[in-house]
Amino acid sequence: RSWSRTFDPIRDKLSVTSPPEGARVLDFGCGSGKLLDALQECGWQTFGVETAVDGAFPRHVRLDSVPDMTMFDLIVAHHVFEHVTDPLGLLRQFARACRVGGYLLVGVPRFDTLPIHRDYKYVINGHAHVTAYTWPCLQGLLARAGWKPVAPPPDRLSKGQGRYTY
Repeated sequence: RSWSRTFDPIRDKLSVTSPPEGARVLDFGCGSGKLLDALQECGWQTFGVETAVDGAFPRHVRLDSVPDMTMFDLIVAHHVFEHVTDPLGLLRQFARACRVGGYLLVGVPRFDTLPIHRDYKYVINGHAHVTAYTWPCLQGLLARAGWKPVAPPPDRLSKGQGRYTY
């Protein structure tokens, strides 16, 4: 279950591979639903928001937007924020939808690690990305929306088979 390593910083508080009964997860920008599939197999009730493709929704509950009610134990926004024009507003919506003690996983291309990975065309992509993030910038946005980071982002992530991304 290499996919679950992303959640290691909260493992002692919330195990994604054996969630409490009735635990709910929202994957905002869930794509084809691969992460939701894995979480559902572990026992999560799975919900997704995705406007580009329909592949996740024969199996998971489709939402058109973030609910304005508290209902999730975990919210995932993996490679979403670089595409949105109001990240603070979205973070505030997530805060309203997340239960007390719940968690948010945010993944973004890191502008502050460009000297390491040198993937300029991806991070500074004016056709697909409207914002680039540094860790201090993301910390400020999270704090303004009422979130408290539990762990800094890693500078290097394993892609498996000895490959890494930054």
